Parts: sequence; C-alpha cells; structure tokens
Amino acid sequence: TSATEDELVSEVGLGWSFIKGGVISREIVGGFVDEAVDNPSSIHYYKNIFDDVYYYNLPTGISGKFRFIRDTNANTFEVVNMSPNKLKIEYTRSSNTATLILNSFTITDSFGYKYYFNDYSESREEKYIGNGLGYKYKSAFYITKITSANNVDLLLYEYQKENLLVDAVSKLNKITSPGLGSISIEYDNNPSLRNTPT
Repeated sequence: TSATEDELVSEVGLGWSFIKGGVISREIVGGFVDEAVDNPSSIHYYKNIFDDVYYYNLPTGISGKFRFIRDTNANTFEVVNMSPNKLKIEYTRSSNTATLILNSFTITDSFGYKYYFNDYSESREEKYIGNGLGYKYKSAFYITKITSANNVDLLLYEYQKENLLVDAVSKLNKITSPGLGSISIEYDNNPSLRNTPT
C-alpha cells in the first residue's frame, strides 16, 4: 500500500517499517499505571489491584498477552498468560516492596529458547493522583538476547536511547549473531524536523 499524508513516519521512513524482533508493550487499564501507587508513606497509598495488560511479540511470530494478578493480603504477584500457548513468562523486579516495579522479562518457549527483554522505553502517565507531575513508568520492554535450550547466545540486540520531552525511547541500533556477524543501524537524527509535516 502507498503512504498517505496523515500516516505516521516510522524510524525508517514514511510508509516503511522495520521488524525489530521482539517487544513487550502494555495497555494501561483503569485510568492509571498499576505500579503508580508505590509510596507507602503517602496518604494516597493502598495495595491496588493490578489490571494493566501486557502484549508480547516474539521474533518467531508468536504473540499474545498476559497480566499480573496481585494478592493484596500477601502482597504477591503472579503472571497469568492470557493466550493459549505454553510460554513461560518470568520477570525481575526492583526492591520496592510497596508495589511491583518491573526491571525485565524472560520468555521461554516450548523448545527451550529464551527471549530476554532487558531494555525499555519510558513514558509519563499524566493522570496519576499525587504530585501533579505524572508518573514515569516503563511503557515497553525490548528484546536484548535470544539463547538456545542449552544456553548458547544466538542473537544479541543493542539499543540507543533517545530522550524526548517526557519519554525515553529505545531505538534498535545493532543485531549480532555471535560467530556469524552483525547488522548496524544508523539514524540521521535532525531535531529541527521533529513534529514537522512530511
């Protein structure tokens, strides 16, 4: 299909897309980010139910969604895969015990391949009740490594961060296959052209 005037321009140009390999993105449900209630000394603090939905897309074409279920009494969190596949979804978190602040994900498929999501983009949720500045959160996680079932590195992904006004965006800049080679991506970034018509 041809590009239209009102189409958004991607990192690689108008009407083009570049499949990066893998991403875990999220949908904010219920008006604010699940982990925004993170300060137990605040008068607004409570152990809120988690309802955000995370969407995953693996380089193999497998995609689906998951969410977290919070036991507010025990303050524990369980990942629930909402798609009919046998993927194992694991996460790492910060030491914050008031809520679940995610640091990374690892997804293991039925063949034992592991997909590591250690890089992320950040956004700001403006609707958070509190300091009036909004809440900065990890809005998407990007694939950084794929290993085989016997833990051999197959592909390594590297990103560069671009800090915008309120967001920090990760852009893929290198894919390496150990022992075989790599692909590098260079961006011609001209800040004066940002937010201008195509």
